Amino acid sequence: MSVDEPAVDENFDDGLNDITVPNEAHSAEPWAEPWAPVAEIEQSEAKRGRNKSTEVTQVIAGLRESLPELAGVMIASEEGLPIAHDFSDDDAERIAAMAAGVASLGLRVTDHAGIGSLAEVVIRGDEGYLAIYTTGDETMLIMQGPIDSNLGLMRIEARMAFVDIRQLLRGV
Repeated sequence: MSVDEPAVDENFDDGLNDITVPNEAHSAEPWAEPWAPVAEIEQSEAKRGRNKSTEVTQVIAGLRESLPELAGVMIASEEGLPIAHDFSDDDAERIAAMAAGVASLGLRVTDHAGIGSLAEVVIRGDEGYLAIYTTGDETMLIMQGPIDSNLGLMRIEARMAFVDIRQLLRGV
């Protein structure tokens, strides 16, 4: 799998079929419904060449462009399911599940210690880092890099990517 084409889990249920949003067509066409299911909006955007899968893939590609030394980037659910990634499929499932467990433990530790909300967990091995950033929207951003990774730059890029991830997954 190339870096330019992260995998997207086609079976991921983002719940968008149950959510309605303001229908932009309503302002141009008064007879259109003022609220429309997100799935319908996505379908019309897809006809114009836009869809969430493509946009999530672009977020990952943007991170890889900014941080070419990374070995992998993933957006995963808090439950440990990969949403989009450029890891191998087997690695993605395992890493997402383990990252969810580590993040859950981190949440309990930060809560018990009274140090606020969990922002990130960084695991350092002899050969590299695995950084898990919580987005606050039931998703995590996971980045794997070599031992000489610039963790400060990873943190900055992760925070900038959160804006895009939140907008895409909320349908804003």
